[in-house]
Amino acid sequence: ITRGDIDYADGLGGKISNDLNRRDIDITTNWVATGLSSFYARLSSTRETEHYAPNPNILLLNTKTKSWTSEVNWQYTPQGRLAYALSYSRDKGNVGRLYDNTVSSGANYFNLSEVQNNENNRLTDTINAKATWDATYKIKINAAAALTKYRLDQSTQFIVSNGQTGSGEAVPSQTSMYTQYSIGGQYQFSRMLNFYCDVRRIKRTEDA
Repeated sequence: ITRGDIDYADGLGGKISNDLNRRDIDITTNWVATGLSSFYARLSSTRETEHYAPNPNILLLNTKTKSWTSEVNWQYTPQGRLAYALSYSRDKGNVGRLYDNTVSSGANYFNLSEVQNNENNRLTDTINAKATWDATYKIKINAAAALTKYRLDQSTQFIVSNGQTGSGEAVPSQTSMYTQYSIGGQYQFSRMLNFYCDVRRIKRTEDA
């Protein structure tokens, strides 16, 4: 459980007060199935709320964040110099921000008070595969591949107090795919010094 009270200047002569409340829960487990194989799993939950005290120079009222993350990892070492690892992770979260957009158009016009609620929902799935070879006592070679799929859904809701009905809109969802390949090596020059180098190729495709 984390609680914080942050005060900082808004750059216009005023002060912004931010009250933070956060709760994290992590459940992890390790299981050594055999002398050659082991499993690791994690499940995490995060809830965070930020409240901003009223300030004429800032529109943001509060922010709420919710997320679930999970991970499963398998490691297999069939012989002393060769090892494999395979993992899968999922990250699902929601970020909601509430703004107060109060616009004054002059004494002969109207005052528009508009509350804007923004919602961002994300979902990320990642698969990783890695192989490591201890060529010698000082030389280690590794190769890895990863595939990540990311999806973002956004929506905005307006609550207007000038006699008109509220309106809402949704931003088209975004889907991205990342592929990554790498190969590298490590040389243990001495007990206190080692050199590492790798080459990576990353490709991203996006559908809006």
